[in-house]
Formats: sequence, structure tokens, C-alpha cells
Amino acid sequence: MAVISFVAAASNTSDVTNSVYSITKPSGVTSGDFMIAAVTSFPGDGDGQVTVSPPGGWTVVADTFEDDGSYACQLTIMTRTAGSSEPGSWAGSYSGNQEIETV
Repeated sequence: MAVISFVAAASNTSDVTNSVYSITKPSGVTSGDFMIAAVTSFPGDGDGQVTVSPPGGWTVVADTFEDDGSYACQLTIMTRTAGSSEPGSWAGSYSGNQEIETV
């Protein structure tokens, strides 16, 4: 049975003006490592859900939005399996005028 172990973490903040975000490759990632990225958004009440477009090679596996009338939040989860040659970061985009954060 394969052992699952934590390698590293990285975090970023989006560029609100250009509606882009980045995912930084954590140090120590090697070929075959399974990477998970969480993108969070906190739109103003009534602003609606953000459309998150993943970077190339990343797959959205979950996207949930909740607005209880006084507070709204969204969480998008993406995954990727590292290849033998990976860039230092990946860029994705989103619709909306609020800042998002990636982890």
C-alpha cells in the first residue's frame, strides 16, 4: 500500500484588476506527486458566484457557493498530478470583481 505524505504548501493572492490568479508550485514537488489547490472567494452579499477557470493541466473537482443573505463565500478545489517538468507557477482566471485567494 502506498504511503501518503505531505510534501509542501504555497499560497498566493489574485490580481483583482486583471481577474487572474496564480498557483505556485510548492518546493520539493516531484514527478507523480498529487497536488491540490483551493481557491476561495468572498464576494459581497448578492454579488453572486465567481466563475473560476483552472490553469492548463488542473482539473476542478469541486466548486461550492453559499450565500446566506448576510455573508457569501465560495470554495473551488482543483487537482493536478505533477509531471517530470513543471513550471514554477500556473495562471488561471476568474470572472467577478472580488479578490480570490489560492492555497
